[in-house]
Amino acid sequence: MSIESLSDSYKKSLGRHIAMARGTSDDPLTVARSAPPLDMLAAVAVEYDTIVARIRPESIDKALVAKFDPANLFQHQFTPISLFQQTLICATTQPWDTSISDLVVKTMGCTVQAVLVTDENLVMIFDHLDIKSSNYSESAKRVTTGNMVDSDKKTVLDLNQATDDQTAWSVCADIFRQCADQGVTDLHLQPDEHGDYIIRAEANGQLVNLPETIPHNVAKTMEFAIYNKTTSMRPDARMYPQDGNISFSYKDRKFDLRIATAPLYIAGGFDAPVHFTIRFQDSRRNSQVTLDSLGFADDVLIKLRKAILTPGSFNVFSGPTGHGKTTTLGACMKFLNKPDVMIYSVEDPVENYYPGINHIQINRATNMTFASVLKSLLRKKPHVIMLAEIRDKETGELAMEAAMTGHTVLTTVHADFSYEVPARLTYAGIRPQQVSQKIELCSSQRLLSVVCPHCSEVRKAKAKECLEYGFDPAKYSDMEMAFHNPSGCSHCKSGYSARRPLLELISMDAQFRALIEQNASTQALENDAKTRLKMKTIFDKANELLIAKDTDMAAIQKIVRV
Repeated sequence: MSIESLSDSYKKSLGRHIAMARGTSDDPLTVARSAPPLDMLAAVAVEYDTIVARIRPESIDKALVAKFDPANLFQHQFTPISLFQQTLICATTQPWDTSISDLVVKTMGCTVQAVLVTDENLVMIFDHLDIKSSNYSESAKRVTTGNMVDSDKKTVLDLNQATDDQTAWSVCADIFRQCADQGVTDLHLQPDEHGDYIIRAEANGQLVNLPETIPHNVAKTMEFAIYNKTTSMRPDARMYPQDGNISFSYKDRKFDLRIATAPLYIAGGFDAPVHFTIRFQDSRRNSQVTLDSLGFADDVLIKLRKAILTPGSFNVFSGPTGHGKTTTLGACMKFLNKPDVMIYSVEDPVENYYPGINHIQINRATNMTFASVLKSLLRKKPHVIMLAEIRDKETGELAMEAAMTGHTVLTTVHADFSYEVPARLTYAGIRPQQVSQKIELCSSQRLLSVVCPHCSEVRKAKAKECLEYGFDPAKYSDMEMAFHNPSGCSHCKSGYSARRPLLELISMDAQFRALIEQNASTQALENDAKTRLKMKTIFDKANELLIAKDTDMAAIQKIVRV
């Protein structure tokens, strides 16, 4: 039964009835949709044709509650409030759950009117009614299980470790804690055709499907719980891609979670959960990163420091998403950060905060774009400008102008390899003559998975294995090398124990600048960098680690063409 379909007199009577339970004489249809703390829930209430209320636990008819199995109340996150004209009024955190109506019809043979309440309100009600997790059936407790260990050692996520409630946020928090313990960098909550969440986690560059799923009814509640914890994501805009942040403290560490959503087309249609991608960033560890701690070779560090210390230099970093460019840029800014140096960092979004550096967050809603911020910064006499990304001609030209007027610029572009950077800049609309004049450093970065020393196998490679990963059997078969253990061990969980950064870079000289000014092809730049400048490519560096038995062919094949 929908509240909008009721007659006006019935609606007013129902409103007064709910108002009594809320402990206020205000009309709940007005209050619920205008009170500032409930704005997010109000959007959900409008979507599911109901109202938002805060129910006083002592106003609930316990005789009605006694008619229901506590396990069902926990599983479907609802409780009866009172009976009104053959309609059972229920408080719930998930008004989309049609199973509530089925349970009410089966148990009491009447219709149901759902009222949307907050997780906290429902927990208060459950506590008052003495409905504890011990009443929750074993099957209902299996919200999600498993971690990145052998299947025979699978661990069930205990939702009672941190709290005594089974709210949607406690489910999220337990998943986040487990990810933090296991070094997960990216978490994916991916809906399947039934609307259940498949949990996929990435650690040390390896994406793994966890053994169990989150049921549909819990998944929908989790979705809105995550929306409620962010400041920039809205449940009424779930049909659009959104971005948000959550800070998560755990074991004296603070994690900044970058959250991105994507509405998927699956059998469940609009009511299906959206796909969540959650990136874990350890704020304390990132703030302690320095150029020396990144693990680059000495010759690379010398060239890198020389380039970024050159006044008015234009330094470009490239590489795939998730391969450490932001961390390297942060380490460069920390290296340059001195009392007599003014540094501005322009980002979308701000990922890591470094004391002494001026961080600026892009906000397109207020026309605060990369280009508009750069125009303003050029009048503020900064020594160093870190520009998160060059995306268009105007931004590229302004960044180049900043370098030409004596400001050191650090930025990124989308390019696979260092010798492709000049072409990407010219594609963005910057003249080759400008690029050749000011560019000081072209680089490309990858993070290569390192095999676990405890469970990896060292043996001679077979020709079939070489072909499988794209390596030349004539060169690599019968070579002794390491192979990761796909099952992992207690030390690594996946066969790989860490990731090592590989930085391919080109330091400019007059001849290479001349090729850029002539708008030479990417192939010509690659040949000159490899033959004359003796540049070590990403593959060359990865191959050295393969020979040293620190990595394997499978890991190399994932990050670079062989």
